[in-house]
Amino acid sequence: MGNNNQYPPLPSLIREGATHVVQPNNLYSPCLSDVMATFLPSLEGRGKKASPFSLHTTLKRTYRPNVLTSYRLKKCAFTLAEVLVTLGIIGVVAAMTMPVLTQNNTEKVTVTRLKKAYSILSQAYTSASSENINITEWGLGEKWSQEGAKNIAEKLIPYLKVTKDCGFEKGCFPANVTYKYFDGTTWYGIDSATRPYKLILADGTLIAIESLGTRGKVFVDINGFKGPNQDGKDLFSFILEKNTVVPFGDPEGKSGVTFGRNQGYTAWVIYNENMDYLRCPEKLGWDKATSCKD
Repeated sequence: MGNNNQYPPLPSLIREGATHVVQPNNLYSPCLSDVMATFLPSLEGRGKKASPFSLHTTLKRTYRPNVLTSYRLKKCAFTLAEVLVTLGIIGVVAAMTMPVLTQNNTEKVTVTRLKKAYSILSQAYTSASSENINITEWGLGEKWSQEGAKNIAEKLIPYLKVTKDCGFEKGCFPANVTYKYFDGTTWYGIDSATRPYKLILADGTLIAIESLGTRGKVFVDINGFKGPNQDGKDLFSFILEKNTVVPFGDPEGKSGVTFGRNQGYTAWVIYNENMDYLRCPEKLGWDKATSCKD
């Protein structure tokens, strides 16, 4: 049956090499993987490409067709235990990687939303300043005055897509929520505060406008009424200077940034397009690394 004993007889192969054998109609049916494990090394040694196709060709040339067709090669399935072990490994890997992937995606969304808010605010401020670009002449009043906040808002509103104007009343920020500093300490209940002028934009961004006496300040909550309601995570701020909107944390020379309370997050996210201060704040600074990878 063989070809000058170059290959073992097929029945011998089944007895010695096959580990999964059934006997339909008294015919052996070894696993295809067992047959390949036996024949393919010899094929490779003869300089042939080892594949199921080359195996089939070899068997046809080595054994009589009627013998070859008598032996039914089957693909062996995995056992239940093997499947469960594999699924367990996949589950462990997923549990380890999903939080990281989720956080990375959240940070990318934050960067995109904050840059969009910066663009919207800058365009509105430029348009509002076209006639009188000196904000000190907008009637800012005393620091934290409602009069000043209202005058700034009235200048900006015509150039913003506002869906709700709360003025100094509640309803435009999360109710009964006190925003926190980045370090977790309590900070500012914007919704109940009476000094900021509050708006909701068409894209869901929440806006709170304050007067600093000689400048204006704008808080933006980029994800609306969702949490975590915390500085540097979803709440950011801008300063309205003469001629420009300045992301908070960007003093002249970009120096002295620290990551603790209300410091530098807005400028950092916009300019560096990352939130790496969540992971390695001690390594970062305008005169140091701008990401954890640096």
